[in-house]
Amino acid sequence: AFGQLKKEQDDLERLLWEQRTAVRRKYEDKIAAAKTKASIIGAEMTKHEADMLSDAYKKELERFDTERVLPLWDNLVAQQQECLLQAGVPTMFITSVSADRERQQRIIKVMEDLSQ
Repeated sequence: AFGQLKKEQDDLERLLWEQRTAVRRKYEDKIAAAKTKASIIGAEMTKHEADMLSDAYKKELERFDTERVLPLWDNLVAQQQECLLQAGVPTMFITSVSADRERQQRIIKVMEDLSQ
């Protein structure tokens, strides 16, 4: 069960990283297009354009984290807590309280060390 939990977590982390990278690439493409457009007309990308793209990128990353990453991560943590609770692991219960989660993470670290 512990190995399956770790695999599911790794898969989610990989998926979210790929999606976040896609957001970055989208803005890299927008910057390249703006630079190309500016060079065609014999100018450079203005500071205003660069600032607008930078602000839009930051806002999209923040929205991605808030609307996509955090809900998925919280859901995964709750599933892991439930699974470990059902397996009888001490201190495991569904919680979002950071002190409880930190205690749970210490228990999981001990379990990882013992399983190696």
